[in-house]
Amino acid sequence: MCLVLGALGGVLAASATRPEPVQARFEPAREPAFDFRLRDQDGRPAALADARGKVVALTFVYTSCRDLCPAEGNDVGDAIERVGDGVVAYIVSVDPDGDTPARARDWLERRGLAGRARYLLGSREQLRPIWRHYGIAPINATRAEALEAAAGADAFRAAN
Repeated sequence: MCLVLGALGGVLAASATRPEPVQARFEPAREPAFDFRLRDQDGRPAALADARGKVVALTFVYTSCRDLCPAEGNDVGDAIERVGDGVVAYIVSVDPDGDTPARARDWLERRGLAGRARYLLGSREQLRPIWRHYGIAPINATRAEALEAAAGADAFRAAN
């Protein structure tokens, strides 16, 4: 009896119709995104303006992170898979001292993002205005950087 029920369940599951994929609709932001120019893991220049007209997945991580950053990388990969062509993924460093091009390439490779996302690197001075605008506190943030990040996050919440 169990064998028959199991086989019947398998047949029903195999013949069940799959739901249609969810259609995503993206609305433009209320204000233009803060543009920047950095170099990626391969030394190539990248600017947010290069992605004009495309969906941008933008996140901030560091290569030695072992808690949230791997999950963040998986979320970026999932977004790329769901949306398909036309997605530009930028991963911005929050650890200019620890993130090197080799570590960035390895981080992308381990998450299946090599060739699908760009890990953007720079000096603390190059990254600071980006962190400030997007409300990000970097690794080993100074008190001023932490306060700038909090103010940026508050401004973002107030605008949305």
